[in-house]
Amino acid sequence: MLPFRLVLILFFPLSLYSDPLSSRLMVRARELMMDGQFSASLPYLEKLHKRQPFEEKTGYYLALALLYQEKPRSKTAYRQDLRRAVALLSHSIEQYTRIADRGEELGLRYFYQGLAYWYGQDALKALYAFRAAYRADFERLDAVYNQFAILEELGKWDEADLVRNQYRRLLKSSAIDD
Repeated sequence: MLPFRLVLILFFPLSLYSDPLSSRLMVRARELMMDGQFSASLPYLEKLHKRQPFEEKTGYYLALALLYQEKPRSKTAYRQDLRRAVALLSHSIEQYTRIADRGEELGLRYFYQGLAYWYGQDALKALYAFRAAYRADFERLDAVYNQFAILEELGKWDEADLVRNQYRRLLKSSAIDD
C-alpha cells in the first residue's frame, strides 16, 4: 500500500483547479484517498469530473477510486465501474502517448488499466496492458510479475516460465542498481 500512497502524494497537483469549489472538492477527495477511503472519495471526484470532464488528472484519480473502492454496491455494479475505469484510463493513456517526456506516468496508467481488466475478468487484455506498462516504464517489475501470474492463470506454462525467468533476471539486476 505504501508505494501507491507515494504516487498519490507526488502527483496530486491542486494548482490545476483554479476555482475554489473544484479546489475544495479535490482537497477532500485527496484526504479520503490518502486514508484509503476510495469509496468515500467517489462523490467528490464524480462532481469534479462533471465540472471538468476533460481534465486528465481528475479522470485518472476517479479511475483509481473506481478500481480500489472498498464497498462496491454489487458485482455487476463493480464490473460497470471497472469498465468505466478502463475508459478513463484509456483516455489518459491516449493523452500521455502524445507527450515526449512522459516518464513513468504512462507505465503507471497502463498498469492500473491492467488491474482494471484483470479484476473485471479479462485476463488477455490485462496481459497486454501489463506488457505495455513494462514497455513504457522498464522499472515496472510489478507489471512483469503480473504477466507471469496471468499466464499461469491461463495455463500457458511455457510462456509463464519465460516471463518468470525474465522477472528473476530483472529483479537481480534492479537489486544491484539500488
